[in-house]
Amino acid sequence: DDLIRIIDIKEREAHRVRVFLNSVDQTEQTLIFCARQLHALAVRDLVNQLKTSTDPSYCVRVTADDGGLGEQFLREFQDNEKTTPTSLTT
Repeated sequence: DDLIRIIDIKEREAHRVRVFLNSVDQTEQTLIFCARQLHALAVRDLVNQLKTSTDPSYCVRVTADDGGLGEQFLREFQDNEKTTPTSLTT
């Protein structure tokens, strides 16, 4: 039962990410709020798999677990001069 539930959740999240990506301008910066840190990791991976951008760091996770790297990603996200859009999962 757990395996079926996990597969169902992945399929549902993939659908939700597809709907999200189709409804936003992927050239704009985006902040995605997630339920938990592991959820943010899964959403980040799905966004990077389904995005139209060729930037490998298009979507990054910024959570308490990400420490200095997360802080660096957050600073880059806040840089208004940056031309490459980024999605943050938090």
